[in-house]
Amino acid sequence: MKNYFILNPAAGKGKEQIALEKEIDRICRERGVDFEIYHTVCPKDAEEYVRRVANADSEEKRFYLCGGDGTFNEGVNGAVGAVGASCGVIPVGTGNDFTRNFTNREKFWDIGAQLDGKTMKCDLIKYGNRYCVNALNAGFDCIAAKYAGELKRKVPGKLGYIAGVAKSLIKMPGVKPRVTVNGEEIINKDAIIICVANGSFYGGGFKCAPYGALNDGKMQMNSVSMVSRLHFIKLVASYKKGTFVNEKNEAILDYAVCRNAFVDFGCETAVSVDGEIEYHTALDLKVASGAFDFIIPAGCEQAVNPKASSVVRDLTVDAASV
Repeated sequence: MKNYFILNPAAGKGKEQIALEKEIDRICRERGVDFEIYHTVCPKDAEEYVRRVANADSEEKRFYLCGGDGTFNEGVNGAVGAVGASCGVIPVGTGNDFTRNFTNREKFWDIGAQLDGKTMKCDLIKYGNRYCVNALNAGFDCIAAKYAGELKRKVPGKLGYIAGVAKSLIKMPGVKPRVTVNGEEIINKDAIIICVANGSFYGGGFKCAPYGALNDGKMQMNSVSMVSRLHFIKLVASYKKGTFVNEKNEAILDYAVCRNAFVDFGCETAVSVDGEIEYHTALDLKVASGAFDFIIPAGCEQAVNPKASSVVRDLTVDAASV
């Protein structure tokens, strides 16, 4: 088995990347493992590299994506369908939300724990010919991230995201998704946020899907109705903690569990897919059960909250996964 470490120089801080590369080299040489380090040079390079290497033969290969959720998304999209390929993540990006689904999260930065890790089958959300690993969302939070990206050259670090949120609060961008599940229209109204998730977290730690699991064959969907700025600001704290799914918010919240869904935005709309901005008029979403092998560092386990709120609408009974 060979271990491939893919570093994204654009993710995280330069000094951290240099230290990480030295640590990878040191640990792998001490253990005598077969390894290779690759530096990406442009967007989608990680995906193309993983696809090329993974499909070269059927030998077992482990790909460790060293970056954020976007870099991990690329690696997984490159590995899907390849025999013997598994993907892990060393979170040196900005949001690093996928790793929040596990206990002892610090182990993800431990190269030894990564090499000693075991694999588990994980679901993906398929849309078109691509896959979302963690979460996709549209509305306020997506536009805030878009603004932050546009401002990052002028406003560094977290200040850029704060500025993006401030700009979004002024404009209060929303969407009007028409959502159909199993032929039944379940949402058709103005929304400040709509999110479809495989994992539980997105946006740098917001617990958007508190009852989600990475391998349950389901995706969690929430849509928050357009509300006033003051109401929205009050809601943010509970959205961050994952306590927003309750009877108190039932009038403004649609929360559903499903295996497929069609989301029609009615016009070209910005959608954040694992933290990267794409543009779609509509999304045909399907759960791809157990579609990839994820490397869990030794000492980590998936953290799952099995107790669902009565507000959650389960629409998985007659749905078919792919």
